[in-house]
Amino acid sequence: MEQNQTTKPAAPKGLLGMFGGALPKMPSLPVPSVPDPKTIGKNSKDQPSISQEIPAAGGGAWRKSSARKERRSASLASLAQRPGKVITVTRSSGAEAAVNDDDDDIQMGGMGKKKNSKRRFSPYNSRDRAARAKLKQAATESAPENRVDILISGFIPGSEENVLVFLQQKSKKTWTPLDFKVDQGQILLTVNGPVIANAVTRLNGYVFGTGPLNITQVSAPLPAQVSANAKPTTMDYIREFLRSRWNAEQHLLNLDSMAEDPILKKHAIRPPGHPKANDFSGPVMMKLAGDMFPTTVSISFARNTLKNVQPISTVAQFLPGIQNLSLEGNRISSFAGLDALAGQGKLKNLRELVLHGNPVYESERKRGNDRGYIKAIIKRFPSLEMIDGCPISLADPDVLSAKKRKLIPLDTKESFFDNEESKNAAIDFLTKYFHLFDKDRRGLGAVYNESSTFSVNAMLTLSNTKNKMRGRRKQHMMDDDQSVVSWPNLSRNLKQNGSKKPGKNLFIGTEQIITAMERLPVTDHDLSRPEDFLLDAYQQITPTATLLVVTLHGEFRAGDKETLHSFDRTLILHPTVPNPSNTAAGVSYVVVSDMLTVRDYCSIINRIGTD
Repeated sequence: MEQNQTTKPAAPKGLLGMFGGALPKMPSLPVPSVPDPKTIGKNSKDQPSISQEIPAAGGGAWRKSSARKERRSASLASLAQRPGKVITVTRSSGAEAAVNDDDDDIQMGGMGKKKNSKRRFSPYNSRDRAARAKLKQAATESAPENRVDILISGFIPGSEENVLVFLQQKSKKTWTPLDFKVDQGQILLTVNGPVIANAVTRLNGYVFGTGPLNITQVSAPLPAQVSANAKPTTMDYIREFLRSRWNAEQHLLNLDSMAEDPILKKHAIRPPGHPKANDFSGPVMMKLAGDMFPTTVSISFARNTLKNVQPISTVAQFLPGIQNLSLEGNRISSFAGLDALAGQGKLKNLRELVLHGNPVYESERKRGNDRGYIKAIIKRFPSLEMIDGCPISLADPDVLSAKKRKLIPLDTKESFFDNEESKNAAIDFLTKYFHLFDKDRRGLGAVYNESSTFSVNAMLTLSNTKNKMRGRRKQHMMDDDQSVVSWPNLSRNLKQNGSKKPGKNLFIGTEQIITAMERLPVTDHDLSRPEDFLLDAYQQITPTATLLVVTLHGEFRAGDKETLHSFDRTLILHPTVPNPSNTAAGVSYVVVSDMLTVRDYCSIINRIGTD
């Protein structure tokens, strides 16, 4: 092919080729010479300027767009190498500061340490937290003291410091006592302000050690000094309303028709029973009433359009000692609407209840169901003596049955013996029996015979979590070691284990009984403390012999000497003919039936009635 042959134009591509177009001939452009870096800036006349325009030919919009993309994507180095352009690189102030750092280290943009910048606040900063705590403590210490005295009793002597720590933890407030005195088994505690005093007195009845604490406030706090410019709050308006409804002579808090009260209407406070009242109006009002008038005897909620007592249910918490309650003229339509005030331990001193004017009253009276009406109310409030102004006949069998069902469980009573002979025989037998049961269970073979029966019922729910094992591991350990098992393993609780095998874990005969007893955990019955046991013993006459029935309730320690369990044990004893075995053991009875129930620990002191 000849060199001077005319070059054939390239075929058009893309859209031009598709529609038969042809590309225009591109004019040749002069190629500028690459400037010498040594002469840059010295001979500016000979160098092309950046502002000089280069003529464009054809495809102007496309070329401009390509040029802009090229400029955006080009790096600084590539721009510097372009012919005809002079690029001057200057050091920014930030970069200079980064290079001239005190540590001669280079800052890498946003990841470096910023100087002269305000530190962001962090609520997790321990220094800030400590500073705020110091400011709060200083403000508390600088505030004037408002001393309130509280009397505490019901604790074990010697545990006074533990009582103080217990109150500080349970009150959920941060406080320190202003004064702390102990005298004759009582603590006189002085705290600062009614807020702390209310938090402590709220713990009245909490169990500490072996019994409940008795916490009462013996001095009222000083009235708070309000600034003349302070704006009254909603709480202040509610207090004003309660003061206007208080009758000090009768200890009566009259809260009738609260929606029509001018004080509440003026400040747009919607009381309990109002269709637009929020869930907090009732509790707040009862809390303030309990703080202001703790000696309230009678309280009336008549004509408040209450559909149930849920909005005012906290009256049982903040005014637990009320004796007379009126719910007259409301909209309570069922006995279930009273359940929020009923229950164990609520309104124990309530003597009179008025429900006249409620749909539940009208419907029951219209049906002539007076006895059912009274019975349903007594079931919920067993301490009542008057309903709707009429006294309740205590001789009514329905009333008595309702009261008995509500009083269960009964308090544990003292030990019972039908005669002195039964008492002496039971005490003598049990003393020798438990000595062998704790020390040498194999020696108990003398008090059982081939017709004796023995069973264990384990009712333990507070088991030690570190001894819990599940699945196959537990089964393997039981298979490997059959010598010692836990109480539930030999339990004959038919309700828990099912009734498919009612004979399982019922041991009959001396050998089965002694073998089962030897597998049970080690026990320690401290018979030197008779106050930890309750014993009933009486004789039962049969055609063949006179049996002695012995029932013992008490406690024992497990083998670790730390875990306490309560137990009930019922033994039916039969007089036996003297023989060498029982003579050596020193017993004159043989066990016909032995039923042992093991429970979680419950102190007898808390179960014996004090009346």
